Amino acid sequence: MLKTEFLIVGGGILGLTSARGLLAQGASDIVILEKEAGLGMHASGRNSGVLHAGLYYPPDSLKSRFCISGAQQMKAYAADNHIPCLPLGKVMLATDALETERLEALYKRAQANGVPVERLTPAQLKEHEPEARTHDWALLSPSTSVINPRSVLEHLKNDLLATGKCRILFSEALLTVSPESRTATTTHETIQYAHLINVAGLFADRVAHQMGVGKDYELLPFRGAYLKVRADYAAHIRGLIYPVPDPALPFLGVHFTRSAEGEVYVGPTAAPALGRENYQGLQGLNISDSGRIFQFLSTMLWRNTNGLRQHVKEELQKQWPGGIWRAAKKLAPTLKAEHLLPSAKVGIRAQLIHREKKTFIQDFVIEKAPHSTHVLNAVSPGFTASFAFGAHIASVAMNT
Repeated sequence: MLKTEFLIVGGGILGLTSARGLLAQGASDIVILEKEAGLGMHASGRNSGVLHAGLYYPPDSLKSRFCISGAQQMKAYAADNHIPCLPLGKVMLATDALETERLEALYKRAQANGVPVERLTPAQLKEHEPEARTHDWALLSPSTSVINPRSVLEHLKNDLLATGKCRILFSEALLTVSPESRTATTTHETIQYAHLINVAGLFADRVAHQMGVGKDYELLPFRGAYLKVRADYAAHIRGLIYPVPDPALPFLGVHFTRSAEGEVYVGPTAAPALGRENYQGLQGLNISDSGRIFQFLSTMLWRNTNGLRQHVKEELQKQWPGGIWRAAKKLAPTLKAEHLLPSAKVGIRAQLIHREKKTFIQDFVIEKAPHSTHVLNAVSPGFTASFAFGAHIASVAMNT
């Protein structure tokens, strides 16, 4: 039997930064469980690599608190470790008067959060992003950057292992856990722990429920697919081009993203997945998950929770041929269907809902129990926030 002071379930970005935070606070024996054979197989390695500035989130939210400081810390870490981090900036556009009102609300929220933003006239927008168009004015977030997520994960892994105080067990899935005896059974091991940190991403709710925690919540998977922009048109996209989001929903809409490697993608969709790892077709199909998704979403649609009917209508349109192109064309009118190419880029958003209220949970959620800490809804900007958020998770665990 292995024994450890801290057992971290999940080797994604929050698992690694939580371990980093524990070491900074004096921990000396940490085991990280990762069910895959390597890092970055799911959300942490599949995300866009955008370091968000923190302008979307209410000032009193955990997302706002950790996004702003987390981005600064990751940029500093990237500089120290020679990881390319490109300050490309992001423009947010409105397509009509209603969206211009939402843009104004974003501008005020950014000011409340202390995030630098600038108003751009249509002429200024054209200088910044030649292909982008907006209804009245656009919002520029100059501090938004992009980075390669897998490079960050690899550097963090090497840093942790170099301390000699942290072990990462790959191909070790958590099977059962007993909070009474503080023992966990994995694919090949039995591990006794003093404190367990659950940052299991798409399966965080299941780990929590197994330990009698977070019963009010459940994760629903939403699949985000992308198309790649052909190189000749991508040359005209300088940074990131986003629509103004619907504040009632946790999704940001179809947008243009230039990666740290220089490729430009359009997406994502945000359609319910048929399983927590249903990345394409029937791969990862889970009948139980599909039934739960249908049950929750049908009730939410009937109630029109968070204006979900309009979202579903728009998502259905994106599933038809040319659907993503038509959504992207609202941001860049010169985009043609032939400028978009198939792409294998796809991710799953582990969106938390309240079981009884049938509502989307917008903020990060941390549930505490004796000898365990559980992180639920670690969705965007989870990657951006990870250095600050991981340090906070470590503090909670050290004091629980």
